[in-house]
Amino acid sequence: IICKPSGGRWRFEVQLQATDNDVDGDIEIEAAMDHTTSVPLVLHAPYGATEPVPYRAWFSSDTSLSFNVKPTTGWLPLKPAVSQGQQPREMESTRSINARGRRSTFGGAGSTSLGSLRKEEEQPAVSAPLHVSYTCRDFGKIVRGRLFVCAGNLQYSYNLVGRMPSYIPPRPEDFEATVDSRLSPEMSARLEQAVGKATSRINYVAQNARQRRQQQRR
Repeated sequence: IICKPSGGRWRFEVQLQATDNDVDGDIEIEAAMDHTTSVPLVLHAPYGATEPVPYRAWFSSDTSLSFNVKPTTGWLPLKPAVSQGQQPREMESTRSINARGRRSTFGGAGSTSLGSLRKEEEQPAVSAPLHVSYTCRDFGKIVRGRLFVCAGNLQYSYNLVGRMPSYIPPRPEDFEATVDSRLSPEMSARLEQAVGKATSRINYVAQNARQRRQQQRR
């Protein structure tokens, strides 16, 4: 509603639509059948915070039950101080995580970068980092989900992908034969002697048959 001091009043209808925020990263986890693999997800308090911020983590309703996150509530620690010679960034970096723990940074808001991981281990953490786990229950099936982490007035979201490790067939050149298929010289000599004796024996059945045929011709 807009009112004019000299007189006049206008009313306008406003329609607001809330949409999902952009995805901050992807988490791909590989696990063998009936095994569980867990990867860490380290987040920091939003930029500008002066004290740790409480967070809450949950999954979307269509997320597979094979995923799990611990802990679901806690406190996000402050980001480590920037060393001299480095300019503070308004946007923190987030990362894509796989089951082997490798992290690749890309633009967005959220967790720490690779360079600050070792520094965090030396400093006391306010709370344990989040751990996202995947338990493989379906053979050959790729499951997906969405993880949400709400901290203060910010909400982070991550796409989850769970799968079995890719099968790599073995190569024959990578293996050595464990069975020796060659005969030793002593065994070869004994077999030759046995074969020679067998061929020198008289075949009485063939000899009798040959004599029988000769008698019938007469």
